[in-house]
Amino acid sequence: MSDQPVIREIPLTLKKLVRLIARGYYQPTQIAVLDVLSMYPCVKEEDLLDVLKFDQKQLRQALVFLKKDKLIKSLQKMETFDSDQVEKQHMAHYYYINYKQFVNAVKYKLDQMRKKIEMEEKKFQNRTSYQCPGCQSTFSDLDVDRIIDHVDGSLKCLHCKTELQEDKQTVKNVDSRAIIVKLNLQMKPIMELLKEAETINLAPELLEPEAQSIQKHLHAKGFKSSNSKEQWASRKAVICM
Repeated sequence: MSDQPVIREIPLTLKKLVRLIARGYYQPTQIAVLDVLSMYPCVKEEDLLDVLKFDQKQLRQALVFLKKDKLIKSLQKMETFDSDQVEKQHMAHYYYINYKQFVNAVKYKLDQMRKKIEMEEKKFQNRTSYQCPGCQSTFSDLDVDRIIDHVDGSLKCLHCKTELQEDKQTVKNVDSRAIIVKLNLQMKPIMELLKEAETINLAPELLEPEAQSIQKHLHAKGFKSSNSKEQWASRKAVICM
């Protein structure tokens, strides 16, 4: 990646990746936050409130969740403001997407999904199944404590008391590799974007942007107070742009 030319503008590939991940795995409030952060390098919490029209509790819950998932980062900056003609200071909180961290977080999550599926399939494969030749009821090895006859040690149907047989037909022979292949097919658009992202070498100032107000940009774009999280979350067409 270091051999690639340094890019000083966020490429569309990374913006598409953010939108796909947001809409595939997150709630409307979190989608809205990621949408705004993919449009601007670094956004103050107050500006997010102004754009999205969330209440502060809603916004902070979304921000905490996204930070926990390592999709966004934050920084603090001491700022001065006038209050009743008195100059005061307060700590402002800014949020941004570090795209390198974002890509690594997505790769990790996909890998964890694959491992979880593999483990579940292996457990499923190794589970013995029993069937009643009389009433055709089926039982698993988890039912042994209920179906065992403590007199002769045999396994008997709970319903008709017929001795059970190991059900060879239902022994799970699902190949966990096939499940992974299916997952990869479903994730193909994300995988393709991740592959493209590996060749992107972003400038340091894009990975760790400076804290700055976006109010001028917002006014230039004509944002109105009627914007809501539903309107932001419904902008799915942006993914394909």
